[in-house]
Parts: sequence; structure tokens; C-alpha cells
Amino acid sequence: MKIVSILKTATPQSPNLTFQYTDTVDQYLVGATQLYYTFGNNDHHVKKIKLNMAPSNSGNNVNASISMTLNDDSGHDISSSSYVDVTCLAALGQNTNSNVQLTSDLSYPSGSSSSPIGLQNNTFVNEPIMEGFELAYDNDHHVKRIHANVSVSVQQGSSATLSGTADMYDDSGNSATTKSLEAGYLGTYINGNASGLVAIEQSYQTNAGLQHVDLSTYLGSKNLTGAAVFLKTFDLSFGGDHHMKSITVGASDVAFDGQKVSFTPQAKMKDDSSHNASGSVTLIIIGACDPN
Repeated sequence: MKIVSILKTATPQSPNLTFQYTDTVDQYLVGATQLYYTFGNNDHHVKKIKLNMAPSNSGNNVNASISMTLNDDSGHDISSSSYVDVTCLAALGQNTNSNVQLTSDLSYPSGSSSSPIGLQNNTFVNEPIMEGFELAYDNDHHVKRIHANVSVSVQQGSSATLSGTADMYDDSGNSATTKSLEAGYLGTYINGNASGLVAIEQSYQTNAGLQHVDLSTYLGSKNLTGAAVFLKTFDLSFGGDHHMKSITVGASDVAFDGQKVSFTPQAKMKDDSSHNASGSVTLIIIGACDPN
């Protein structure tokens, strides 16, 4: 069993991604590493903002069709310079359920829960991964705050259930009427680095800067063979009502060396009049290692 992560970038013009591996994909998980949406040169009201991944697996490949939406009611749409960095984490070979549980493509309304994920045994790592969300007003409006989060509840040895909330609203009582989430689940059946995966959760504020996360406590004497950073939550607010020009959430410049994972957290939203939102992102930092 080997666990391998691959990061690819989708754009509105090239939304279809194929993650090619060297062996049969037994299990996989796709999720958002970084999202950058913009209207382009100008700011506008927002009617809908959406991310959807629609992953599938065949043989050595995992495919994802990334749907990106940002629009208003006046024909302004997402710019071609927008993109989503997507990471696919795959367990290769046979019988990987003895080590990990990777599950993708679970959709549910905000404030509700996913269908249960069956577990083979007790789990030690339990992490929810954001794959997508949809927030839409009935008509376009300003934005004061936008947020989304995913979480997991585990009944040990039986099931894991994903939940979370998402919303978008202005300062005049208008809030999103369509609110839904898409998420995945990562669990390990073996404690510590013998599973081949270690994971921690960290939150970062706007302008946190470059981070170097040391995973030596979890890796022991092992070095990383791969790394991934997934988005779990984002929460951004202006001081009042504003148009949106762009929004950036997640992590950029993901790399690993030895026992450290480096990246720059992103939690930004702005208009075209020098108004910048503040807030935070919560990221799941994952290290892959030799399980033997």
C-alpha cells in the first residue's frame, strides 16, 4: 500500500482534471487546496458563488470535473483568470482499508449531515475535507460576510458523518437562500505513522504569511514522502456592505522537505475601492510516509 498526493489546477477554460497514478487506485479523496475567484478588472454584486468537483475513478486514474461559478444579475461572470488548486490523495494497491479510509463526493445542505460513511474499525485520524459549496441569493446583493465549514462526527467502529454550515449575507437583511456543502472524509485505522498518513488541523488569520509546519512529533524517525494541504473552513467579513472583486481562500505554494510542510495560508476578499475583508481559514495539513 502506498499513499500518493497530486496537485493540479483547474480554470474556467480547463475544468477537467485527470490525476494519473502508477498503480490501481483503491481509494481516493479530492479536495480544495486553494480557490481564487475574481470578476476581473471590476467589482460587482454577487448572486451566486459555487465550487463543485464531481470526482470519479477508473483504474489508475481519478477524474474531476471542476465547476466554478461567480456571477451577478447583470451578466457579469467569473473571469478566465480564476482558478482552483485541487489535490487528490490516493491509496494505491490492494487492501488499503486496513490502513486508511478515503471517501469523496458527499453533498448535503448547510446545517444538515451527509449520509453515513461505513467504517471497518476504530479510527485514529478523522478529518473532514472541503470539496465544494454553493451559496446563492434570490437576487444579487452586496456581501458583508461569507463563510463555510465542514466537520465530522464519528461513531467508533461503525460510521462517520459529515456536517457543516455555509452562508453569505449583506448588511441589509439579505442572506443566501441556497446553501449547500460538498465534502470528503479522511480516516486512519492504525495509530501514528504506521498508517502511512499523519494529519493536523491549523487555523490562520488573513496575512498570516509563509508557514513551516513541523510534523516530526507524528512522523518519529520517518521523513515525508509527500504532503497535501486541504481547506476545511473559511470565514471572511468586510466592515459593512461591499461589492466583491475577488476572493482567495486556502493555501498556496505547498511544498515539503524532510519532516516539514510549507505553504502560505490565503484568506482574502476585496472590492475595487481598497476595501479588504479580514478573517481566517482552517487547513488540514497531511503528511504521507512509508508505513513500513
